[in-house]
Amino acid sequence: MSSFSKYAALGSATFQQRLAYRNVFFLHLAGQVMVLLSMYFVWRAVFAGQASVGGFSWREMQSYLLLTFVVNGVIGMHSELMLSYRILDGSVAVDLLKPLDYQVARLTEALVTALLEGGAAVFGAIAIALALGGTLLPADALHGALSLVSFALGIFIKFGIVFLAGLACFWTTNGWGISWAQSAVSQLLSGALVPLSFFPGWLRQLAEWLPFHGMAYTPIAIHLGKIDARAAIPLLVQQLAWAVALWLGARALWSVMVRKITIHGG
Repeated sequence: MSSFSKYAALGSATFQQRLAYRNVFFLHLAGQVMVLLSMYFVWRAVFAGQASVGGFSWREMQSYLLLTFVVNGVIGMHSELMLSYRILDGSVAVDLLKPLDYQVARLTEALVTALLEGGAAVFGAIAIALALGGTLLPADALHGALSLVSFALGIFIKFGIVFLAGLACFWTTNGWGISWAQSAVSQLLSGALVPLSFFPGWLRQLAEWLPFHGMAYTPIAIHLGKIDARAAIPLLVQQLAWAVALWLGARALWSVMVRKITIHGG
């Protein structure tokens, strides 16, 4: 059986599993909708009587909120916790017996989940846009193409961060704290809560040096035309570099953890 066939079979099994537990997925989606609505009304109050705030018009901010909703829907907290639970409940020992690369297998599951969760989030965002305003359309075709590449790289960056956070469970007895801490830091520094243009200078500079902005702010800002097409190229290269660095870093840490499992008997 070829490597592709193995991972394709894993992807199919993951798809069926997510459909089997669709109630959990829809509850999570409903929670994200409530967060979006609360942020919508907060920002509407901020923009009351003002044409623009922080370089954003109200319509642009509506679109920004919709796009962060979609981004947050890809590899959501449920997927993050599943990575942790495999370690905490001992399932990782069974995974090691399978003829699959552990990291690639988890990436396959994450991509299948991202396809399902992201697709549902897009339909939800379209429905909310029709009801409250805003659009998911890019500034133009060029920015749309560049943002698609940026969004894709953002998924790999998010997976790298989530995978590394999951590996931390080898030293803990609970995955909730790690997941919440990772989510809080990612939401803030990625620009998912507040666009980086609203940050004080020192915090924005720090955020731009870290990988988190590649998950939300960078692809969304490119999509909305807030970043010039020429200026977007170095940012895409930076995203790619972070995606590779996180992948290799997680791989190195995983190789250490495998030895730890062997020492302690699996």
